[in-house]
Amino acid sequence: MGFHLFRNPALKTQVSIIQNKNTDTEKYRATLSRIGSFMAYEISSFIDTENKTLETNFGQAKGIRLKDENILFIAVLRASIPMVMGALKIFPRAQVGMVSARRILQKEGKGKSSAKFDVPVEYSNVPDITKDSILIVPDPALASGTSVVTVLKNILKGVKPKKIIVLSVICAKEGVDLILKNFPQAEVFSAHLGKRLNTVGYIVPDGPGDAGDRSFGLGSTQHRIK
Repeated sequence: MGFHLFRNPALKTQVSIIQNKNTDTEKYRATLSRIGSFMAYEISSFIDTENKTLETNFGQAKGIRLKDENILFIAVLRASIPMVMGALKIFPRAQVGMVSARRILQKEGKGKSSAKFDVPVEYSNVPDITKDSILIVPDPALASGTSVVTVLKNILKGVKPKKIIVLSVICAKEGVDLILKNFPQAEVFSAHLGKRLNTVGYIVPDGPGDAGDRSFGLGSTQHRIK
């Protein structure tokens, strides 16, 4: 259980693309999708398998199959959609739940105090979660962690899945700590550990900006992430 930092140079090359402020919407979205595939491949050893016998050109052989039908992705609108679509290329039998949640700044951070957020969950459509479910929550920028924790509390409500996995492209220590404090059984994976959070809860100076806006071409966050 705990925090895992990927060190794959091919993956880190993709991370640099979404960190670049000059990456356009189309490339940003496509890169997030590619990262979703990379990260799904990296965590495949955490997914259950089963043995199978298969027919080759020369007879029978033993093989294995990933039991990805037990995977349930939680797509938090809008930012995680490209990552989920990329991950589904590796786990095609996985299910997908959709949740709309957004951070509303209540109080800016100051000194050692972090920014405070309200996170209303405005829409949730999630397949049944069972004791065999492997819950995977992709998040391009795991900053304060309040959105992920709020979403998990909202959809679980006493249900205990087999595994909880959070996939973050770029994370802050504060977000990782908050998730593991509330869900100590979780596994948090990231490709890059950011330097710090600014007063309004963005990862700076090495964060990806607002991944939802940058993926879908709506809004500007330059004034919020300086």
